[in-house]
Amino acid sequence: MLYKKDGSSHGFSVLDTQKSRVPIFKIASSSGKETATALEAITRWLKWHDSKIFWDRVEQRKHVYIAGQIRWGEKLSIFGYLDFGQALRDERCAFIAQTSFIRAWAVFEGAEYLLTSLDPLTKRFISPEGKKVQRKNPVKLGLGSVYLTGTTQQNTPDIDTTLNFFIHPDAPQVSAEMYSLLHWLSRQQGKIVDITPKFKFLDG
Repeated sequence: MLYKKDGSSHGFSVLDTQKSRVPIFKIASSSGKETATALEAITRWLKWHDSKIFWDRVEQRKHVYIAGQIRWGEKLSIFGYLDFGQALRDERCAFIAQTSFIRAWAVFEGAEYLLTSLDPLTKRFISPEGKKVQRKNPVKLGLGSVYLTGTTQQNTPDIDTTLNFFIHPDAPQVSAEMYSLLHWLSRQQGKIVDITPKFKFLDG
């Protein structure tokens, strides 16, 4: 992927996993609003691009993603389980996860937020510097791996808001304010034929 410029327009070259070209979007330097919109478009495009590479890698590896119906608890049935810890063992997936976090944290970082991990898998992304704040009552931001039921967030005290690497598409309660660092782009998600649970999640 290469950065491209065509006159007053800016964009990116061909995806390294596709032959189709990415539309070039215009950045007008005379308007801060248009520039901000273009930067948002770049960020959204990078999130999609990185997510696609991440999932291409995941679905090539065994024991990282289960493409099947899973009974989760007593009432919930979901399709697809991502072993985020195993995914991070892949060097490229780990790099994509790290990059997506850095990109988002550049927005949140500062005196107003105190970052903490919601599960052991996200501790690796939080440096001691990321925990430092100057404000007496900072907004406490929890970093999670995969959001599904919200139980992890509910069991973590003193968390004001959360940021997750993924939001599972079968999550029963997802608000418009929730944000994920990467998209859930499993190619198997749209190919569900048999919805009978083949697996059961065992907590602990």
